Amino acid sequence: MGTGSVKNTVKRLLSPFPFLYSHASRSYKRLKSTGEALRWRVAVLRSRFSPLPPPATADNSNSCVAVPDPQKPEVKIITTLEELDAQLGSAELPLILDGEPNFDKPVSQLVTVAQICSARFEQWRRLFQWGFGLNRKLWEYLYILNGCDSYGGLGAGRRALGFGVGHERLAALLANMGCQVMATDYVPGDGQSLGWEARSLEDLMDELVCPEEKFRQNVSFRHVDMNEIPSDLLRGQFDFLWSCGSLEHIGGLQNGLDFIEKAMACLRPGGVAVHTTEFNVVSNERTLDTPGLSFYRRQDIEGLARRLREQGHHIALNFTKGTTVADLHVDQEPYHYPLSINALVGEFVITSIGLIIQKGWGGACGSASNVRAGWR
Repeated sequence: MGTGSVKNTVKRLLSPFPFLYSHASRSYKRLKSTGEALRWRVAVLRSRFSPLPPPATADNSNSCVAVPDPQKPEVKIITTLEELDAQLGSAELPLILDGEPNFDKPVSQLVTVAQICSARFEQWRRLFQWGFGLNRKLWEYLYILNGCDSYGGLGAGRRALGFGVGHERLAALLANMGCQVMATDYVPGDGQSLGWEARSLEDLMDELVCPEEKFRQNVSFRHVDMNEIPSDLLRGQFDFLWSCGSLEHIGGLQNGLDFIEKAMACLRPGGVAVHTTEFNVVSNERTLDTPGLSFYRRQDIEGLARRLREQGHHIALNFTKGTTVADLHVDQEPYHYPLSINALVGEFVITSIGLIIQKGWGGACGSASNVRAGWR
């Protein structure tokens, strides 16, 4: 029985008793909020153990709780969210992580060849129905899917919001997985065209990954300027949101950063935002910053991450680049799909960076002193 069916049944049974129904409704909302809070904490705990230990047995011999003395396992039973927060807080991650990024446990990170060659990446590529290549754009698409799935879970009942979607295949694949998708894009006035924008639902349909009937059931489309997110989208109703290669095209560096912060209001507590954009490899000072195209520097991303943490959200950064010959190769125009991890654009060498941000819960969990990135 679905959540809606349970709610309707309870409402019908308790309708003669308004006070009881009101009390039950408040209790349900508290329980739902607790469940969402636990979802994030479970993700944190899962990230602490690699590989995951076997399930605990009746005598706790396989417990994953730290044991000071192997001969005498000391198991602490955690009964409240506050106690769990205390345990997680003692292992808070730094803002900046070292070591080559891992596609199996994604954080905010740069594209690398090792990720593209990983088994998990290949699973997503086959589902995405896209040809293999050491290509950063392919990585961006699959990084978004993997990030949303790793920290929010994809499937029936999940609500997704896409910004600047263009003609991406992401909306269609998410629809085929059962997600309810609101896809948006900016359409210039006066009949102008940028050449890559979506103007209607038909521009997003892709029967290679989703049958038309299912697509139309699960996807809606509207025109949205990322610089002016409509108020009805800022009500915390989505489980995850994404933008793929859009931040660098909406007016300048600051416009993209402002959008990321404001868009967090679209998510429910615990919801996940995943963005990809251009990253300046050669300089942390000089960069391109124009209305039509901008390249983000490390200082821009770090400043954004610190502000997001201060607001109670969760994010961890990894700026480590790959070390293979393919990771170091710089592609030039005309760009080549099979090998394009870095690209020379004007005087700058750029690559792709992905950002994963989980919305905080407010209260103790959302205060700056208690923020935990939760990813390793």
